[in-house]
Amino acid sequence: MLLWAAVGDRAFLQLERGQLGAFIWPSVLAVRIGIVVTSLGQALQNLVVAPILLQSIAKEGVIKKLNVFAKQHNSEPKRALVFAYLVGGLCVLIGSLDLVAPLLSMCFLLCYSSMNLNCFVLDWLQDPSWRPRWKYYHWSVGLAGFLLCVAIMFAINYIYALVAWAFAGAIVAYIMRSNAETDWG
Repeated sequence: MLLWAAVGDRAFLQLERGQLGAFIWPSVLAVRIGIVVTSLGQALQNLVVAPILLQSIAKEGVIKKLNVFAKQHNSEPKRALVFAYLVGGLCVLIGSLDLVAPLLSMCFLLCYSSMNLNCFVLDWLQDPSWRPRWKYYHWSVGLAGFLLCVAIMFAINYIYALVAWAFAGAIVAYIMRSNAETDWG
């Protein structure tokens, strides 16, 4: 916000229709069309990837309650697809983008923060199977990424962030309590 405040004087920052019109090239309409197309592409990507991911998690057997989604019909995860469609439909039925956007942001940021935390912990513990290929990788990158994701989560909406972390903690506790053992190689 401080950097955005440095782009112009007070009158410019208080424009009724926003300041982005002065910066956008070639036109505001082109950017709006791009936002809609990008959003539709992301929605379709999630509708395709989410059922496959859900089916893969179910096939591993780590979370026993998801076993119903492990079945395939004609090499398609149809049960997982129906579930993903229902979850997406429920999000649409909320009816307010202002309520759905922080929820989706929490899901993505929780995923990114978990990956960054995993990278940090694996490097810090010097796990022999952890061999990052990027020559500039350092454990501090994972820690910084984790801390930034968590900070952004709480900056967006601290209630949603607390619920997201409670949900993730409940999943981890369930997996640990069930003593799930899986060999991933």
